[in-house]
Amino acid sequence: MATKKSSAKAKKDTTKVHTITAKTEKKLAKESAEVKAEAKKIKAEAKQAVKNSVAKPAHKANSVDEAFSKKAGYVILAELIGTFILTAVAVYGTSATILAPLYIGITLLVLFITLNRISGAHVNPAVTFGLWVARKVSGKLVPFYFVGQILGVMLAVLVYNTISGGSYTLAFNHIGSFDASVFIAELIATAVLLFGITAVASQKKLGKAASGLGIGLSLFLAVFVGSTLLTAAKQSVDQQSITSVDQVPRIMRINGVTANPAIALAATESTNADLQSQGGNASHKGSEKPESRLGVEVIVATLAGGALGAGLFQLIKRGSDEKNA
Repeated sequence: MATKKSSAKAKKDTTKVHTITAKTEKKLAKESAEVKAEAKKIKAEAKQAVKNSVAKPAHKANSVDEAFSKKAGYVILAELIGTFILTAVAVYGTSATILAPLYIGITLLVLFITLNRISGAHVNPAVTFGLWVARKVSGKLVPFYFVGQILGVMLAVLVYNTISGGSYTLAFNHIGSFDASVFIAELIATAVLLFGITAVASQKKLGKAASGLGIGLSLFLAVFVGSTLLTAAKQSVDQQSITSVDQVPRIMRINGVTANPAIALAATESTNADLQSQGGNASHKGSEKPESRLGVEVIVATLAGGALGAGLFQLIKRGSDEKNA
């Protein structure tokens, strides 16, 4: 009897085990199907992600190219307008006026306030080059700055020559000339300018008006210092040995520094007629063409001065930052 009961219990337990096993297998099969479905879904999503990752860079690159092209176009236009205005004031508006440095500085102040958000109102290749040396301007944009600045000066020359009846035709016979005094004056003037501009550009807490004032005063000081150096160089000339206007040395024909290779294209040396009338380069009548100030000495001096001024400020700032760290 006991054996019969034991056999029945064993049979019951075996049935129970089979039932549990069947349920477990069914559950595992269901979970396996779900896992396979989830894996398939993940695989599909991964595949789509790969496709998107391949497509997006091209779209992003196109967006970046479009944004850069747009930025470059605005830079050219802003620099063209700004350089045109600065040339009109610096070359044609002030002549040999004693307050010329002040007028030029005020002009740059106004240009900075109006054009700062677009291009920074460099209006000077030496400024662009100096700020590039200081790593405050993208190297990709530098050529576009140069193009806008050169076009601005050329437009100013064209407009002035047109309204003056064609009397402002420039000559470039002195483009290869080199005078140590002129070189040093241009170098120091541009270094002073870039030292001040780089200092202002490094002060992020300054407002637009304060930054414009700092930059305008930097140009005022640069032109004043450079012109003072040129005056000292002129005083060293033995004027008693000059018997005719044709013997006047070149240094005596230069009215002031440019601190700007673009402006130098429009600025001129005094002609014989100018010296005789003591009219500076306010008028250029007759067959004698005024010589453009653009030359090796100005180009090299202003670019080197720009790099020197910006580099000096960066060096001083780095030393100050290390001391305060």
